[in-house]
Amino acid sequence: SFRRAYGLVSSRCLVLTTRAHGRRTLLVPLLDFANHEAEPAAFFSFAAATASGPAIRLQAARPLSAGEEVTISYGGHSREHFALHYGFAPADGGVEAAY
Repeated sequence: SFRRAYGLVSSRCLVLTTRAHGRRTLLVPLLDFANHEAEPAAFFSFAAATASGPAIRLQAARPLSAGEEVTISYGGHSREHFALHYGFAPADGGVEAAY
């Protein structure tokens, strides 16, 4: 059904805001596999000028050990938003739990 398909796609989307393009919802292959963490190991950003054109960059937020999971933040949302849009509710007590 459409609802199931929409849920599968939207739960894989990333939201990015840039000065040039405003707020965008994107499907980024491989980066969409990164799990959420309130204090992530990495962050993603838009790079307008790369050798091959515009790109989404993934950068470590801190030094990482070999084999350490690369996590990103899905944003500061309520637990209800996470449950509805991502299929889980974080229990880490971070920004998400403040709503």
